[in-house]
Amino acid sequence: MFGSIKNFIRRHSRKFAVCGLIASSYIIISRYSHRKIIEWHKQEVQKRVLNSKRKQHYECTEKSCVQAIYNLGRCIKNSVLKYISSQEIIDKLKDGNCDKIACWNELKVNSICKSVIIIYADIMVVLIMQIQLNLISALMFVDSNKMEDERELRRIQENYLNLSNYFIDGGIKQLSLFIKQKVEQVLKSISLKDKFNLKELEQIYLGIMSSILADKNGDPVKNFRQYVFPPTINTENNNRYKEIINVTLDLLDGQEFHSLMQSNVRSGFVLMIDKISESFDKAVNKNSDNSSSMTEEVAENYLIVHNLENSKLPMAKIIPIVNNLFPDISEGNDIHDTWLKFLIANHQLKSFGANIYEAFSPYQ
Repeated sequence: MFGSIKNFIRRHSRKFAVCGLIASSYIIISRYSHRKIIEWHKQEVQKRVLNSKRKQHYECTEKSCVQAIYNLGRCIKNSVLKYISSQEIIDKLKDGNCDKIACWNELKVNSICKSVIIIYADIMVVLIMQIQLNLISALMFVDSNKMEDERELRRIQENYLNLSNYFIDGGIKQLSLFIKQKVEQVLKSISLKDKFNLKELEQIYLGIMSSILADKNGDPVKNFRQYVFPPTINTENNNRYKEIINVTLDLLDGQEFHSLMQSNVRSGFVLMIDKISESFDKAVNKNSDNSSSMTEEVAENYLIVHNLENSKLPMAKIIPIVNNLFPDISEGNDIHDTWLKFLIANHQLKSFGANIYEAFSPYQ
């Protein structure tokens, strides 16, 4: 019997060897695959946890950006009113201790100048906050996961974000003086008696924007850095900090940045003209005799079309309307708050910031 078994094994030894090899290979491959599946699963869990943390980090960054914009927006408005004030002129006119024509012409310049500066300044604040906070937050998130020196990272972050303080301290004054010069050039041929409808008033603002855009040395779109950042930036021979500064400057020189700023400046002027139209219509309607014999609905439709396209007001009556858009003494929810909310909710600006965060802190 044992001999038969030996003969059987001897006859089929090659088959047993092949089967053994297959069986052992299967066991090895199964164990290897099982181990790899476990490793892959762990990696996927880690990626999901990391991306969840990344998402939460971005949402916190977005909230911080909104809060920073509101805080800096108030500082910007106060700074503009400090350099371009209308209240002093109004007080002189009330007291009657000035040349009324000269004071009204000065008020004309300051009222329009103030509105133009705030439109430009607010969009500049929003853009620089979108760049700075999203860029530094993305880089800090990546570096923190590499277990780098947290204290050094915090120091870089603080120095980088403090750069934009220059805009509040000196850049806004430089911007105010530049824009005031352009406004004076456009308005010098316009008298207080000249009458304008809303379309013509909008053309005045577009003329100011074109004059600003044509100045290659002063245009804040092309020369954003000179208003927001100090002339020289000390990187302290820190390669990481130097890299962040270079990336920021590249973003400021990008075509997307220029297009975003220019298109939102136009949106700001449109919003302002819409706001002016509310008071403009009221002023025009006081002198309108056409609506008295109409039904309320017909009169409303008539006034919307007729007043916006044909009715005019002298510049002397337009000045108070424009000046009240950005009062020296804030009245709560004025157009400045409306403008900031518009910019914060703007999809293109939010996407711009999100793309920066995505580029420097990609999903794993």
